[in-house]
Amino acid sequence: MVASALVPGRFYMTIGHFIAILMLFQSKSDNIAISVGTSSGSDFDSANIALSGALAASLAFIGVELIGLFGGLTLFIAPVCSIEIVLHFAGTVAISLMILDTWVYSAYWPIFAICSVLPFFVEIVTVVCLFYFKVVEW
Repeated sequence: MVASALVPGRFYMTIGHFIAILMLFQSKSDNIAISVGTSSGSDFDSANIALSGALAASLAFIGVELIGLFGGLTLFIAPVCSIEIVLHFAGTVAISLMILDTWVYSAYWPIFAICSVLPFFVEIVTVVCLFYFKVVEW
């Protein structure tokens, strides 16, 4: 019963976070211009490179999480699903607010650390525990 609600919730929240990151890719120049003050120059270019790198890393992390989800590795582990649902929901809401309210681009770093790196870390630790420590029979 619990797995039947957690699995689609995890999928929807992960895809929602993925879409929010893609939307931020489209509007990142506005967020950078707010914090730098201009839409050109070396400060703008360096901020653009930094934010693009963080967004690309977020997409890569979500890709790894989707491999774990579709591969069935962490599909029915309820604590992992619950953690990732909450973190991806928070990431989706925070990124949506960042786009709508045009926050400075540096506000993405805490969102990246909490809502992208942390679920990726949970996924990797779970997979390592599955195969290396044989915590759950797979």
